[in-house]
Amino acid sequence: GYSQIAGIDYSEIFAGTLRNVCFRHICACIAHEDLETDEFDGVKAFTQAKVDRVLYVEQPKLFEVTGKVLLLYRALEGIVQGANLFMKLNQSTWTDDAKCGLNQTQIEPNLYTHPTARILVACFADNNLGAYKKKHEALYLQIKHTYNKYIKVDYVGLHPISQFLGVQMIRDRELKLMTIKQTGYINRVCKFEKHSSPVGNSKADRDAFTKLRDLNSADEKCDRSEFLSVLGELGWVVGMTRGD
Repeated sequence: GYSQIAGIDYSEIFAGTLRNVCFRHICACIAHEDLETDEFDGVKAFTQAKVDRVLYVEQPKLFEVTGKVLLLYRALEGIVQGANLFMKLNQSTWTDDAKCGLNQTQIEPNLYTHPTARILVACFADNNLGAYKKKHEALYLQIKHTYNKYIKVDYVGLHPISQFLGVQMIRDRELKLMTIKQTGYINRVCKFEKHSSPVGNSKADRDAFTKLRDLNSADEKCDRSEFLSVLGELGWVVGMTRGD
């Protein structure tokens, strides 16, 4: 129903993700230090975090029991605090000495380092990028298996990374170079071929668009939601790999 009320059904909702500059930083570390890499995702991540208060939800379609609602025990992507709850679970799993025992870096809350070994883990929501010295591989696997006890992942072995968050990562280990690009992602985004802008010709239409109101003008224009979606997708490319 998406009818949660602030202060009653939720309080904290902020959930930070790995910044693009820190992603490029860890790519540089991997290339310069010749680190091994690994990628793994949390399985249905939000549902692994416990709900922070009493919440009732409607029953899923085709599974209804007449006259009943569900008491939510785990978070869902559909609840406002879902991302925040998973972020806290993820942070505590990586940093708790009784669990993975990594240090959260001060400049980037989604970048973790081992206190003694050269092990890095970068997180973007439930997507994890691991990097480590070859001599620390056994320790890295041990940490990953510990993480899997608290947050189930898609693969507990090693999966060297070739793509992360839609960014292709191409290594030349001999030259210690890492090339990142988003050719496939850009080609997928460029399917948008309707109109140059969803904004009409009048000032009233421009004001309505700015304030996210429906446009009443009969001027030909594209769908606003689709346009904003494409802007967001292109913004990802600008931030990650293509500042030009």
